[in-house]
Amino acid sequence: MSSLPTDILATKGAALLAEQVTALREANLALQAKVEEAKGDLARAEENVISLVQAASESESRRQAVVVEFERMTHAYNTETIISTHRKAERESVKAEKAVLLDENQFLRGTVKILESRVDSSFVDEYFTASYEVTKAFPPPFDLLTPLGWDRDRDRDRDRDHIMAKAATLSDADPDQGGPSLAADIPGSSSLQPTVGSGDTIEAES
Repeated sequence: MSSLPTDILATKGAALLAEQVTALREANLALQAKVEEAKGDLARAEENVISLVQAASESESRRQAVVVEFERMTHAYNTETIISTHRKAERESVKAEKAVLLDENQFLRGTVKILESRVDSSFVDEYFTASYEVTKAFPPPFDLLTPLGWDRDRDRDRDRDHIMAKAATLSDADPDQGGPSLAADIPGSSSLQPTVGSGDTIEAES
């Protein structure tokens, strides 16, 4: 009879241990489930991180491409700006040169009108000198001056001033009273008489 309480205590202890073991197993299973769930979350997080890294890499590639394109466009813009500035300068230079040529043309037309109003024998030399002024306005490849003994750089300003001075003198003179002639002071004018062909005639002033 004395061993009965011991058996009961042992049985109760075994039952209690069994319950504790069962509880621990259930707790372990729950923890294992949570661990598996955490592993799944971790795997999904890793996938998200990989996706984010790939997206960041693609974004960086696009950014670098945009930077390269921006630099290319900036270079192209600067180049076009330089070209535009150069063309504008050329256009302004052409306009200035055109204005000078128009002034010379207007002056020569006025000179020709004055010369044409004269009837003395100096008209041929004077008209040819005015034509020479027009010829000097052509670009250098148009070389009509060298065969005639003229130098573009040497004679340009001198002959222009000479023509202007004579034109001013003629404008103040009365052609009918025998105003001053340009032929006497034009360098080489006596050698510039045009060749008279078989069908050409020049009447001498009486």
